[in-house]
Amino acid sequence: MHTYRRPVKCLKNVSIYILLLFLMMSIKSGSYAAWVSIHTASNTDCQAVYFPVDAQTGYVVGHGNTKILKTTDGGQTWTDQGTGITADLFSIHFPDNAETGYAVGSGGVIVKTTNGGADWVEQTTPINEHLQSVWFPVGTQTGYAVGWGGTILKTTDGGENWSTQSSGTDAVLMSVHFPIDAQTGYIAGDYSVILKTDNGGETWRNISFNSTSAFEAIQFPNDNLTGYVVGYNPEAYKTTDGGENWESVFPPDNPYAAFHTVCFPVDDQIGYAAGPGQDVHKTTDGGDTWIWQFAPCWIIRSIHFPVDTDTGYAVGSEGQILKTTDGGGTSIEESISNNIIPGSIIKPNPFVSKTCIIGYEANFFDAWDITGQHVGVYRGNKIGMDLIPGVYFITNQSILEKPLQIIKID
Repeated sequence: MHTYRRPVKCLKNVSIYILLLFLMMSIKSGSYAAWVSIHTASNTDCQAVYFPVDAQTGYVVGHGNTKILKTTDGGQTWTDQGTGITADLFSIHFPDNAETGYAVGSGGVIVKTTNGGADWVEQTTPINEHLQSVWFPVGTQTGYAVGWGGTILKTTDGGENWSTQSSGTDAVLMSVHFPIDAQTGYIAGDYSVILKTDNGGETWRNISFNSTSAFEAIQFPNDNLTGYVVGYNPEAYKTTDGGENWESVFPPDNPYAAFHTVCFPVDDQIGYAAGPGQDVHKTTDGGDTWIWQFAPCWIIRSIHFPVDTDTGYAVGSEGQILKTTDGGGTSIEESISNNIIPGSIIKPNPFVSKTCIIGYEANFFDAWDITGQHVGVYRGNKIGMDLIPGVYFITNQSILEKPLQIIKID
């Protein structure tokens, strides 16, 4: 499956993970709420989350036993709506209400509901390629779906009929977005492919630029001009002229970083990007600077903020559904990268009394809590000796490229 192209880092001790979540939610701070786990879907990887009209009613799709989940109380409870669906689902979109929606997935599957997910009806499609993304720009009738083998599908009758469009590529197409109408749209995919149409898909033009990334997500928050694209490299790119020119707005410091999702909820200034690594990256100035936020999920596949920049949801590996009510909280500001110097290892982690950064035992490191408050300075072989149980980050500008997460337990 395309969505499993990279190895997934797995937890070996579920009890430690549960304890970590408990500690995170128990730490006292007047300003900290950040990202917290609100639900774990059984035996599944969650692929996409979407809240159509408010922050209360939303849907999640994914792999495994749980294909479609729905909440009507802001994520407190979730019900399984995917009975009878055998395909893995990768994307979901409800165009303008919480009743009529579409989901796409493996084997060219497209399913539709007109009653808020009580029933999902499979639609007939002319292909059997995996579909990775679906988008209905205005209303519930005209929509697009994209996927493997350069597949682009379009419907103008609410999914009764789907026709293929020529993409001019056989790349895996991962994300489709029409910002304001059904005429001007963008698609991003593997091999740095970015496609654009100005005529509802009758023709698609390749507007790719010099990049080594396999793009995973594209979004134009307000209009057809300013947009962002992210993918399998440590950069996010931005255009302000409808894709004619792109500039990097994320430091290319780490060849192992990756992004699966990007979300600018209300304008082109405040946005979020995430992928592997238990972190979310946030910008408040259109990508000029980014802050790093901890998120208790190994790989985040999708982020959605329904109505503002405060309340948002994220989903990903091991069935995790996360929520924030304060825009992800506060965190240590960094010139973002996703790795420490090769070869540096911290053991044990989690730890009870103290931990050690192997190879840097004589160096001194700063320790910070998850609110960004400085809590101490430690020699590399005696880190965390007097800290209370919790989640912390270790920094040293000359040694570490990014705060190193440590977990202290009783």
